[in-house]
Amino acid sequence: MEEAGNAAEALAKVRGSGDRFDAAILDMGLPDRPGDQLAAELRAIRRDLPLLIASGYDSRDLQRQFAGDPHVAVMSKPYDSRMLRDALVALRVGRER
Repeated sequence: MEEAGNAAEALAKVRGSGDRFDAAILDMGLPDRPGDQLAAELRAIRRDLPLLIASGYDSRDLQRQFAGDPHVAVMSKPYDSRMLRDALVALRVGRER
């Protein structure tokens, strides 16, 4: 597992990494841009990278925004380890996609 302090750092880590990352967990409240914008930028780099977007706000708008992308899930905060595991399983992280 690797962490990034902001969207620019996350993009730099994913760019040129090939298939090194199994998934990305994004927060909507990033210091340099919203998480949904980062999701779109990551999607341009790796179309099949599973993305889990966490938000402390009402997640229905995000769910609608990404409804057509089977590799994106939205999770409301606060969440616990079971909720995180279930969301990653739903995205088929750790399994053959």
